[in-house]
Amino acid sequence: MDLLQDLTVRCADLLGVSAASVLLISDHKGGVAAGVTGTVEASDERTREIELAAFLRGESPSRDSCLSGTAVPHIDLHGAEAAARWPWFAQEARAAGFVAECVVPLRQEPSGGEQAVGSEWGVGAPVVGALGLFGGGGEGPLSEEQLACAQMFADLAAAAVARQRSLERSIVECGQLQAALTSRIAIEQAKGMLAERWQCSVDEAFGALRKHARHRRVRLGDFARQVVAGEIDTTEIRQR
Repeated sequence: MDLLQDLTVRCADLLGVSAASVLLISDHKGGVAAGVTGTVEASDERTREIELAAFLRGESPSRDSCLSGTAVPHIDLHGAEAAARWPWFAQEARAAGFVAECVVPLRQEPSGGEQAVGSEWGVGAPVVGALGLFGGGGEGPLSEEQLACAQMFADLAAAAVARQRSLERSIVECGQLQAALTSRIAIEQAKGMLAERWQCSVDEAFGALRKHARHRRVRLGDFARQVVAGEIDTTEIRQR
């Protein structure tokens, strides 16, 4: 989020706009209607509050850009279309001194470099958010070159978001693999311990171990750790 906040400040400076914001949608397989959440960073706190509240209300250009996967350029916040399409947002943005906005999507490049078609967020590359650029009246409409530069910033931000989410998933997966390995080690230790103690085969020991864990309604790995730690009366297991 620090990177995205810094991005909005730099975009505002380099593109000569009054303020900039980034809406980042959650990594969710459903759409907005399915409960996807969003977080917002901006070049100033007032802009951040307006963008976040508008997203939560379901009426903001940034949200619409996420849904369509396309830019929403040259929005006249004093115009009839903005008032009809985003009434609360347009009113609050005008009250903050803005007269225009332009939004470009944060497009994440699909894995393998192939373009995803028909995604939840529109045809084209998956969208993870949107970059909004606010004009205060003295800047004039953004040129095609400025829009292209804004899209470049948005794509770089999307790439950073994708890398961060991939790292977070890897950390979770590593934790799950470590837990599974630890559980398997405990099960093997318990099997060997019971087979030696009872003078039976490892398969028979495992069958008794599994049966007793099910009877107690505990995970096999947790039950095996209790057996190895001497917390379980193995005579009781044998009798069952």
